[in-house]
Amino acid sequence: MGKKAKIKKRRKESSKTSESNNKYESTQFVKQLTKLGYQLEQIERSPEVPAERTEPQL
Repeated sequence: MGKKAKIKKRRKESSKTSESNNKYESTQFVKQLTKLGYQLEQIERSPEVPAERTEPQL
């Protein structure tokens, strides 16, 4: 088999596997996070960064 034929074969094989990966449920990601202990409704946000720059105290 030539180099181009091998590449063509790999592309066909990868397209077959990518089609099966598209069947991933959109809610499965959220379910996995909740199993790990994360709660998406109660996210703790970081504090806002002040607009003015404060000088460090020496």
